[in-house]
Amino acid sequence: MATASCTRLSRPPGKPPISTGPWPSTTHAAYTPELATSLNNLANSQAENGQQHEALKTAQEAVTIRKKLAEQNPAAYNPDLATSLNNLAILLSGGELYKQALNYAQEATTLFRGLAGEQLRAFGSRFVATLRTYAIILDHCGDAAEAARIRQERNETLKRMKEMETGND
Repeated sequence: MATASCTRLSRPPGKPPISTGPWPSTTHAAYTPELATSLNNLANSQAENGQQHEALKTAQEAVTIRKKLAEQNPAAYNPDLATSLNNLAILLSGGELYKQALNYAQEATTLFRGLAGEQLRAFGSRFVATLRTYAIILDHCGDAAEAARIRQERNETLKRMKEMETGND
C-alpha cells in the first residue's frame, strides 16, 4: 500500500508573506472590479439563504469598492456602480428599510438615466429595472405622485426601446 506524503511548502527567505487583506489593496488592484462583482453576487446569495444582515454588509462593501472605482474612471465603472446601488436598494427594501433604500435607488436611477440617455440599447433594460425598483420604494415611502412619475418614465423608456427594436427609431 502506498502512503501519501505531505510536504509543507515554505516561503523563500526574505520574501514577504502573501497579503490576504484588507481588500482592496494596491497589490490586488487589478482584481478589485472582480471582487466587487463577487461581493454583489455573494450578497444576493446570502439574501436568498435568509442571511439578510450579512447580505446588507456584503452589498454595502460592493458599493464602497465600486464608488472608488467610479471616482477613478466613471465611464468604465458607473454601470457597475449603478447595478450595485440598485442591488443594495432591493436588499434594504426586502428588509422593509425603505427610507434607507430610497437614496440608493435614487442614485442608481440617476446613473442609469444618464447611461441610457447616451446608450439606450446597452443600458435600457437595466434602467427600466432600476426605475421599477425606485417606484416601488417611493410607494412604500408614501410618495405616490413621484412613484407615478417614475412609472411613466419607465413606460416611455420601454416604448422607446420597443421602437428601436422594431426599427422605428
